[in-house]
Amino acid sequence: MAVYNRIYCDACKKEHNVHNDSLKEISCLRCGRIIPIKNHKNYFIEYYAENRRKREKIGPSRSLAETVLQKRLVEIAENKHLDVKKNVKIRFAEFSDQFWSFIQNRIINLGENLICIILTRLRVLLAAGIFMRSTNRWLKDLKPNG
Repeated sequence: MAVYNRIYCDACKKEHNVHNDSLKEISCLRCGRIIPIKNHKNYFIEYYAENRRKREKIGPSRSLAETVLQKRLVEIAENKHLDVKKNVKIRFAEFSDQFWSFIQNRIINLGENLICIILTRLRVLLAAGIFMRSTNRWLKDLKPNG
């Protein structure tokens, strides 16, 4: 569990976690450049929940970050961090199976009236399609060749 300031090297973009606020600058571990800390003030908190490390960006206030960290630790101790609902990702195959079973139940509940309505509309569409095809053939026959 920690509160730290995360800064980035301008040259190589490596991130560094600074736990000591009294430091004015640090040297980059990758490229060796000196990075001033005064311009970078974004505090993060880090804690463990359910055997996973969690990080959250809090903002420019260290005291707020410490308060939020204590709040998260209390939530973990009371098992309230589990109450947050996540958007569950579902695969298309699972969704289509659930949807098809739902639709089948609805069709069975609606009964024969729905099937009769669908068949009537389908007959109208088929008749209209046949009429259009025959009309197109008749118009082609009227056109002179050449």
